[in-house]
Amino acid sequence: MRIFVTGLILILSHVAVAEDRLLQIARTLEQDPTIEHIDIPSVVENMSQPGNTQILFDVRTKEEFAVSHLPNAIRLDPDMDPRTFLDEYGDLLEQNQVLFYCSVGRRSTQLAERVTKILV
Repeated sequence: MRIFVTGLILILSHVAVAEDRLLQIARTLEQDPTIEHIDIPSVVENMSQPGNTQILFDVRTKEEFAVSHLPNAIRLDPDMDPRTFLDEYGDLLEQNQVLFYCSVGRRSTQLAERVTKILV
């Protein structure tokens, strides 16, 4: 099983805040080798491949998801309990590439980290 996180970085008015969040995400990814970062072009390329086994989890609020989301994405509450996640979606983890995403990467990284902690 491979778990990936990505942030769909949108136009942000507070660049310093965004940079700080990205540094926090980078530190988390360095500390947990079971979570990898994947860039947006790779996600798009994977989505267009025949036989794509990528499962997309959108870790944003209902309101954010309603405005926009990637095709076939499954919305998860950012505060979702990792055991609840595994009960509901654990069978998808075995044969698929799993991608958690949000607007910057912070919430998706946090949820991916909580999930991998109980898997290891």
